[in-house]
Amino acid sequence: MIQAATQWRPLATLLCARLTRRSCSGADARASCLDAHQWASLSSLARRQCQPSAAELVGRTACSGCLIRQAARACAGDRHRRRCAAEAEGQRDSPRCRDGLQCRCCARGRGGARCTLGNIAYSALFPQDASGTPLTPEDGQHRVRMYINGAARGISIDDALPLYPTGLPMCARAVSERGLQLWPSLLEKAYLRLQASGYDFRGSNSAADLYALSGWLPEHIGLSHAGFQREKTWARVWNAWQRGEVIITAGTGKESRGDGVQPLVRSHDYAVLEMKEERGERSLVLLNPWSRRGAARREEMDAATSDTADAAASQNGDTSVQADMQASLARLALDSSFEEPALELESEPELIELSWTEACNRLDALYLNWQPSLFSHSLAAHIRLRAAHSTRAENGTPASANDVQRSVGQNPQYCLTVEGREDGDHEEVWVHLARHLDAQPKRDDEETEYVALHVYENAGERRVYEGRVDGKQGTYTDSAHHLLRLRAGRQKRNYTLVVSRHGPACDAAFTLTAHGHAPLQLHELPRAYPHETRVEGAWRGRSAGGNSTHATFVHNPQYRLVVPASAATSGARSTATSLLLLLEAPRDVAVCVLLVHGNGARCASVQANEVLASSGAFRYGLAVLEATLPAHGGAYTVVVCTYAPAQQGAFVLTLQASTPSARIETLPVEGAGMYSRVLRGAWRRSEDTAAGAPGHGSYGANPRFRLTVSAPMARFALRLSLPELEGANAARPALNVAIFASTSANRALGREIISSGPYAEGVCGVSIAEARLERGSYDVVCSTWERDVEGTFVLDVYSDRAVDCKRVQ
Repeated sequence: MIQAATQWRPLATLLCARLTRRSCSGADARASCLDAHQWASLSSLARRQCQPSAAELVGRTACSGCLIRQAARACAGDRHRRRCAAEAEGQRDSPRCRDGLQCRCCARGRGGARCTLGNIAYSALFPQDASGTPLTPEDGQHRVRMYINGAARGISIDDALPLYPTGLPMCARAVSERGLQLWPSLLEKAYLRLQASGYDFRGSNSAADLYALSGWLPEHIGLSHAGFQREKTWARVWNAWQRGEVIITAGTGKESRGDGVQPLVRSHDYAVLEMKEERGERSLVLLNPWSRRGAARREEMDAATSDTADAAASQNGDTSVQADMQASLARLALDSSFEEPALELESEPELIELSWTEACNRLDALYLNWQPSLFSHSLAAHIRLRAAHSTRAENGTPASANDVQRSVGQNPQYCLTVEGREDGDHEEVWVHLARHLDAQPKRDDEETEYVALHVYENAGERRVYEGRVDGKQGTYTDSAHHLLRLRAGRQKRNYTLVVSRHGPACDAAFTLTAHGHAPLQLHELPRAYPHETRVEGAWRGRSAGGNSTHATFVHNPQYRLVVPASAATSGARSTATSLLLLLEAPRDVAVCVLLVHGNGARCASVQANEVLASSGAFRYGLAVLEATLPAHGGAYTVVVCTYAPAQQGAFVLTLQASTPSARIETLPVEGAGMYSRVLRGAWRRSEDTAAGAPGHGSYGANPRFRLTVSAPMARFALRLSLPELEGANAARPALNVAIFASTSANRALGREIISSGPYAEGVCGVSIAEARLERGSYDVVCSTWERDVEGTFVLDVYSDRAVDCKRVQ
């Protein structure tokens, strides 16, 4: 199953406060937010120095891009304005500036547990004093601790923030009982600095954001997923909530689900402030970070500022207007207090209470973040995935990356060993896969890549190449985080962890972390066969021959596998060669690979006793064959086929062997490099052409074709087949094709030059592999063993010279 976990929601959700976000769109956003002159420092905001003049606001329009450009001109001079040392020193050390970074936003749990979301994020700001309270840095450079790319890292940012021409920040900000809080803006700036797109950020989900800020393990629970268990989920989350072990947020989907009195915003995240369970009634209390009432009040403030600017345009520099503008912009001070009427908001937050049943019906997902200190043992491995090799068709054009199904054996695999404990009946092991950040922003038209984490138990130290029934298949999702919970017991257990990708393969890095209460071991599984060779091909036209029950099977791509004899050294016995053949094909094409005793030559048909090894039943997109060949070596034939004829597509055949001397070569198709003619005929009793074998006395009446060779010498190959008879159980007549020297008599046959041998009932018919004919005329006779057998046939004629070939009446 493929699931889109990322709903592109605002980062502001995770701060669990009243945040407002002023967005700018498209190219204007990218152009505006990358220009250093469009930023104002926190210290300049605190001193109310960064405000546009009345003249600069005259040309303000409704276009967001124009507003941003007006803000750039307004703040360009103030950004670099030098402040006197005494004023700066006094401002930095004042409690007023320090209080401006204080956090007052928290969420409370039941049973005395306090999960302070704001404090978790707030503690990521540095420098800090001895009590852990963030300080305003003297050099204006803040450091933010974030958990990215597999480790906790310090992100350096300055204190400049983008502003509107009204002086309002364009970024996230919070309002508490102490007034306007700008510390969320610093966190947002540090977070968005990590994103390749910067402030032109499309969004994420709150679990991923909280992990970046706190390191708490993210988990995504799809409420509309087929495997969602409502009662078990409530019990698990409720118990953890009571103990203060989990942070909960919730998200809506692109489409509204269910009806309710309280409307929910689509593609939006809500903070879960409380879980309730009283007298059998269960509910969630949600907080909408975007307060509608607060937003309305801010719109009124924006309108007031706009009116002030318009008045400034007419009065042209009146000092009273300037004073009014400064008063309007004063709300940006870091220590704005509740006494300022412009910032007075309702004391009660905008809360939404949903019953558990209503939440499951109306919400799209729960996002959980688990305290990592729950586990006493943790191990991590860092993974680097290179882009998959481009598959090319026979004509040299590259196939889409989605055209070929990659085997799980080609993906990174790790062996996780969990030591047993006597009291470990119900212990869990959590495996967290986190994708590292991309260096380049993702294009809107770029195809999405989905990633899943699969787990297979008791696979030993060998890599897994195919899905197994004893495995736990992860859900393919576009989220950067994947969490699997495994049930461990008293006994020591081994798990194979597989990172699988679906979609356009590109370079990517991941961190795989295992958490548990028992000692853990984690190491990468090496390839079982160290030597690898890849060949690329395609089923196109006639080469899409289908399975061995079709007459066209002979046209499938075939390969010569050569395994030299293993040499004995130092008195040791020669060892057998172990190998694996991996066929990767389009996901909608069922395929199979066969290894036959063909001496390295093309096989026209395959009998059961000729098959050395097979990949088994036809499987869509993937076939895996493992075999052990004798030490004396030899040449073998490999056939790759689709289930039905005319199924076209590219494929990749990979040979992995225990010896470097094993090699695989493409066999030329039948008649390669030769002229080709397709002749059709029929045996009809009404025309006396169903004459049968020579023993019936009228062999010369069978269908006959005349070959005229004008060159001194010509090389021929022929195949007689019955394409209309398909299926393994179809009754096929025994066939024969023979070449005779032509005579002057009308129906008389000359001496026999060559034939296909004894009459045979092969699915692919009978053939003459090679015949060399001198200049002259020759008759080709197509016959059945029995007399009066009717049917149509196809005669394929291949020659290295242009020859004349026609039906003899």
